[in-house]
Amino acid sequence: SYCASLPMSDPSAFRNGLNEDPRAAKRARVEVQPGQLFPESEIFRLVAEREQHRQSRRFPESDAIREELRAAGVEIYDKEKEWRAKDGRRGKLFTAASECPLIDCEIVERISEREEARKNKDFTRADTIRDDLRMLGVELSDKDSTWTTASGRSGTYTGQVHAQTSIFEIRALVSSRERHRAAQDFQAADEIRRQLTSIGVEVFDNERFWRASNGLQGVIISGGHDVDCRINDVAIATQVMRREDARIQKNFQEADRIRNDLRSQGVELIDSEKRWVTTDGRSGNYTQSLQSTQAAAMPAAQGFAHYAAAPQLMTGHHPAAAAGGGAAYAAAAGSVAPMHLSDASIAALVEGRERARQQHNWQAADCIRQDLKSHGVEVWDKDKFWRTADGRTGRM
Repeated sequence: SYCASLPMSDPSAFRNGLNEDPRAAKRARVEVQPGQLFPESEIFRLVAEREQHRQSRRFPESDAIREELRAAGVEIYDKEKEWRAKDGRRGKLFTAASECPLIDCEIVERISEREEARKNKDFTRADTIRDDLRMLGVELSDKDSTWTTASGRSGTYTGQVHAQTSIFEIRALVSSRERHRAAQDFQAADEIRRQLTSIGVEVFDNERFWRASNGLQGVIISGGHDVDCRINDVAIATQVMRREDARIQKNFQEADRIRNDLRSQGVELIDSEKRWVTTDGRSGNYTQSLQSTQAAAMPAAQGFAHYAAAPQLMTGHHPAAAAGGGAAYAAAAGSVAPMHLSDASIAALVEGRERARQQHNWQAADCIRQDLKSHGVEVWDKDKFWRTADGRTGRM
């Protein structure tokens, strides 16, 4: 063995610590103030703790942690091995408990022992080695014959260590594969997929995203477009709703044109989830068409005409953006009955308010804020964050 002379870390201390009954001490919860993001470090800690309970078959404790995460706006997707926050953050559902104290060749040494046990059908021994490695911070993937640590180190069962690959190199490979698939050159596409696997990158075609062993991940843009998305959320949401209108009217040629235009600008539409994702990591939902959104929002009062134009503050064409326009906006806002605002409408109003603030039009900005508040939307300028009464959140 090429690593026999190196000291082997004993997992017993880690195992004993991890197997302590969590009910012996009350877990301290992180208090998050309104408008603040739930700390990612706390998400990782709770996810790892939940996995330990699941592995020990302590399902009531694991379910309690899942509910705690859900209350903080974080959903767990065990099948996809991923967590997703309501504010758009997401991460790998890493089951290893901590960063591994073993060096690479020690990891490979133990994997070799496990492979030998599996070959001899000594599955009890193989499972014990796997659990020991997991407690030491190493996750094994038998499907790909690769190992990964929480900090992003990775390698193969045979001892080949994966070099760190930049996100730009991964995106270039993923885009190249998509272009080959579009040209129906599946042999070349499969070769690139094998290349991605060899550097620790897994591709999820149905879900339209890729994920690297070091935690990096990104969207797969159909057709192979590799561009940075330069359009804002409001523009994306508007285009998406126009596409939904075209689909409702069975104008599929127009719907496809809008979809392809969005793809060329770095936006992928995932119809199965009613969700859009950009190359820079932003995402949003689309549940209504532009026409249905406007129809649902239209009140009987004539004053709505002023309110409907409020998002135009972004381009400076609304009367409220001009000098003295704050009073006009206040009158318009005051004539609107409370209603449920879509994410796109909130984003438009928030951006309009930001424009008014940049122009030092404080009266208009305050009126927009009050209007948002009357619809159950709170804005936190310091944290650049908004939240609705029904739990939706977004960044400013």
